[in-house]
Amino acid sequence: MNLKILAPVIVGVLLTIILLVSWLLSGKENNSDIQNTIPTLTTFPSAVEPSTKPRRFISTDALMQRLDDYFDVSPKTEVKKTQSENNTSAENSTHQLEDKIAVIQNSLKYFDPNHDNITEIDDNIIDFIEDKDIPRIDKIYALWDVAAYFGIESDKGGYILDYLEALQPIELTGEFINSFLSDIPSAIKIQLLHLMRSNLGIENIDKQTPEQLQFIGEQSELIQKLFTHQLKYGEDAEIVRETLLLYPSVVPAEEAVSVIRDLLSTGNNIISEQEIMSLSVEVAFASHETQAEFLPSLLDSLQSQDSSLNPVQQTLNEQLYTALQDKNAAQFINQDIKPRIADYVKAQEPNLSIEDTTISIEQINAYYSWVEAYASATSSNEFDKAKIITEMIINTDDPIRQASILVLAEQEVIENMQMNEYVNQVENDIIQALDNKNISEEQKKLIETALQQVRGTSDG
Repeated sequence: MNLKILAPVIVGVLLTIILLVSWLLSGKENNSDIQNTIPTLTTFPSAVEPSTKPRRFISTDALMQRLDDYFDVSPKTEVKKTQSENNTSAENSTHQLEDKIAVIQNSLKYFDPNHDNITEIDDNIIDFIEDKDIPRIDKIYALWDVAAYFGIESDKGGYILDYLEALQPIELTGEFINSFLSDIPSAIKIQLLHLMRSNLGIENIDKQTPEQLQFIGEQSELIQKLFTHQLKYGEDAEIVRETLLLYPSVVPAEEAVSVIRDLLSTGNNIISEQEIMSLSVEVAFASHETQAEFLPSLLDSLQSQDSSLNPVQQTLNEQLYTALQDKNAAQFINQDIKPRIADYVKAQEPNLSIEDTTISIEQINAYYSWVEAYASATSSNEFDKAKIITEMIINTDDPIRQASILVLAEQEVIENMQMNEYVNQVENDIIQALDNKNISEEQKKLIETALQQVRGTSDG
């Protein structure tokens, strides 16, 4: 955004004020049950309004390569011991840390997301995080102290949290959980959810001791417990939705499938079954791995239900068909489960026939959407998909289904049809359907349009 243009700046300031007011008005969640059981310890939403100045960020992969101690995880008790050692090296490191943190903290006092000093703040934080002479664990607690000093619910605290994620601070699990359970805005809670999820990536069995791995496992269990509790009992719809999206990357696949199935069968007081299904499908299509883990279970759970009577299955079908109709479906859909998807879609063919005297545009669109989804699920590329749709036109024994495909088919399908050896048969079937004295005006118009498609003519 051009800083010389005044209007966007004013809008940005107003948006910041609105966001801060909404935080102050946000309600307190009732999490007393889980708080008593937890000891004191793309694209993610930030607490900071988007800056008009481009921000610099740090690649986690680059940090792993740059910092020799990146995977040197330390429980908090070990941190205190390390910091109290009285030797020259430790003292030099401490002085260096204190100096750099003082610079960061001082620059944040004049923090303005739309001001030129954003670049300077970014540079100071990145310089601190990339410093090889300061232990990773010291960086983690120093940055957390800065965020806490300003308040993690503030724009300054949220700014620090953005950078803290790069260090995957599993050691701060307790602090994150306690903060999450406190009375802070939903936007910050969502930021903490992402932080806790990303922290699970710190595990590295090749570079960590059994004690470190055990510690990571213990913190992971606490994170999983929090996520599961939020998913089942959370009272903030926005947080529950975000938890559901992150859930499969936090808990074992089997548990995620089980909990999501429970939600679909028992419902949730905050989000509807349709929303749960919608988010579940979004989760399922996140990667080839999640497709293999989640999609078959979702399909199995609804296979025997009547989609015309079940809004939840309608939601599943709509999102599934949309994914299958995507031009890049062949690349992002896991080929190993395509046969399972094809079997499911085949069983979902909408009811549509010449027996229905009334026919709506919605019915025609729904049927063609199903046709494209099935063709995509049974083909490997767009060329094969067009051939399959052409074969469906030829092989269908109902003129209304045949016509519904023809009137909405892509040009490639029409050209395939016109060059097919069975084109005369299709044309004769359509003409014969028009001779039926019992068809309605709606059916007649649909069939006449289909005939024009076959012949390559139009109303004009």
